[in-house]
Amino acid sequence: MTSKSKPDYSEPLLTELEQIEDEVRADMGKGPAQRTPAQGVADMKARIKYFKQLKVKLLDRLEEISPKEKSTIKSFEKTLADTNRALAEAEARLKEYKILAKGLN
Repeated sequence: MTSKSKPDYSEPLLTELEQIEDEVRADMGKGPAQRTPAQGVADMKARIKYFKQLKVKLLDRLEEISPKEKSTIKSFEKTLADTNRALAEAEARLKEYKILAKGLN
């Protein structure tokens, strides 16, 4: 971070790195990285927050793009669809981790 109030967005956030790790593992035919239920709940909440913030930024930026920039619009729409997919996946996994956490208590 460059200051206490503003994160440096050029550095990957831990949430992003964990998402990338899970995607790489999926591409290799493996499941997500092992997490305790408590860690899974925390990770998925952070991931959901991240994807919701990203979605807002994408929608704001999409509104600023000229209709003449069709390739840019298509690219943003694809990124938005990918973000929606990742958000839905994180929400489903959060439910699973919460069920697991309840079972341990």
